Amino acid sequence: MENKKIDLLYIDCCIRGGESRTGRLAGAFLDELEERGGFSLDRLVLTEEALLPLTGEFFLQRERLLEAGELDHPRFRYAHQFARADRILV
Repeated sequence: MENKKIDLLYIDCCIRGGESRTGRLAGAFLDELEERGGFSLDRLVLTEEALLPLTGEFFLQRERLLEAGELDHPRFRYAHQFARADRILV
C-alpha cells in the first residue's frame, strides 16, 4: 500500500526575506520535514502577491461571484489552495 504524502501549505509572510529570523526558523523546520519525507510542500510568498484589501468594488465583485456560484473564478485561488492543504504553516 502506497503512503499518500501530506500536502503542506507554507504561507511565507516574512517581509524581511532572508534577514527574517522567523523565515530562517521556518526554513530549518521545512528542511527537516523534507529530510524526513512524506510531505508535499506548496509555498505562498505573500510579498510576491498583489494583495488588495477586501473593500469597495473588490469586495462587491467577490460577493457577486459567490452569489452566482462561480467558485472556479481566479479570485478564489487562495481559498482553493487552502482547501487542498492537509496542513498549513504560517
